[in-house]
Amino acid sequence: MNRKFLAAISYLLITAACVRHVHDYTFAVTGFVTTEDGQPVQGAEVTLRVAAPVYEAITALESKRLFTNSNGSFVFMYLTGNASTKYSITIHKEGLESQTLSGSSPPAAHHTIRLKNAEKTGTNSSE
Repeated sequence: MNRKFLAAISYLLITAACVRHVHDYTFAVTGFVTTEDGQPVQGAEVTLRVAAPVYEAITALESKRLFTNSNGSFVFMYLTGNASTKYSITIHKEGLESQTLSGSSPPAAHHTIRLKNAEKTGTNSSE
């Protein structure tokens, strides 16, 4: 084949690949975890589960676990190719009643979670 023909085919293939528009969306779930009396809960385990993969750089995630900081806050911030991704977060801290919340992002979601003392409810948070 001649070089002009190969060059034309290469150009068409590259152009066709560039025409596809890919939309990236920001998947963001943030929040604060406090006790019933409003004190921040440091070190609470927060587990995120998503219905479709979200991306941390190029790594696809379906779940992620982190711990709240000294202010009781947490941040999950990723990219997604979906206009809406359903998620659930479970918050667990020894001595406090665990909670599970759900939603979809985008748009970014912000939660304020108040955990009750496990003793008051008669439940064991480690169950």
